[in-house]
Amino acid sequence: GADLSRVTPAGTYLTDAPAAFIATEGTASVEPSITIASLPVKKIAAQTASAAYWLVSSEYGTDGIEQFDSLREALESVDAGESRVAIGDALVGAYIARDIPSIKYAGQLADATPLSVAVAVENTTLADAVRSALDELAADGVLESVRKKWVGDLPELTTKAE
Repeated sequence: GADLSRVTPAGTYLTDAPAAFIATEGTASVEPSITIASLPVKKIAAQTASAAYWLVSSEYGTDGIEQFDSLREALESVDAGESRVAIGDALVGAYIARDIPSIKYAGQLADATPLSVAVAVENTTLADAVRSALDELAADGVLESVRKKWVGDLPELTTKAE
C-alpha cells in the first residue's frame, strides 16, 4: 500500500459522496430526497465494490443489490426500468447522467469527502504553489465553472462539518 504519511493535502478542489440516482420522465429535475435511511431496499443497481455498494450492503445486506461492472451500466438499468435506483459516486454519476436524460441525482447517502491534491510532505514550495493556484481558481469562479460543465446542476455535497 501507499505510505500516506509521506504526502500532505495541498488544497481541495471538489467534494464527492456516495449518492442515489433515479429515472424521471423527460427532463424534469428531482428534489434530492433519498437518504441512506429512505433508500428502497430492493432493485438497487450498483457498481461492484464501489464505496456506495459497500455503504448500502453494510446497512441492508446484498439481497436487493444487483451489481454491475460500471456505474454507467447501473444507471442504464434504472433508465430501462430494470432497477428502481442506482447508487454510486455522485460526481461520476452526474457526469454520466449528461448522456442519459432521464437519470437524475436523487440524494446524498453519506458525508462528502473533500478531494485534494497530494504532494510530498517535504515539498512545501509545491504545496504552497498548488494551494495558491487552487485558491485563485476558486476565487475567480473557475472551479465552479468547470464543476458545472462536468456535473451540471448537481448540488453542492455536504460534509460532516457543514
